[in-house]
Amino acid sequence: MCANDPATCNNAKQAYQQLRTQLLSESSLGCTSDAECVVIAPINQCDRGCQYAAVVAQFSDSFTLGLQSYAYNSECSTCYLRATPPCDAPAAARCVMGQCSLASQDQ
Repeated sequence: MCANDPATCNNAKQAYQQLRTQLLSESSLGCTSDAECVVIAPINQCDRGCQYAAVVAQFSDSFTLGLQSYAYNSECSTCYLRATPPCDAPAAARCVMGQCSLASQDQ
């Protein structure tokens, strides 16, 4: 639900997801061990905080700030904010072939 035009809000959220995918790809590369990976869940106008990501620790701020900047300057600001629901616990972060990722449920 959006305060203004729902299509504008939805378009902004889709663009946010594309940016998130790009930044995640860049921010998750370069690890050599699980200890270098962290799990984060950005919270901003476009993302309510339950969408976990595994990134290299040294890139966590740039990942979060890049998303926050987009959300602040985008049409996501027209969207109604909903309370953040209780989130499921995140999976552990793992370094697999030089890329941080969330462990599957069976790991």
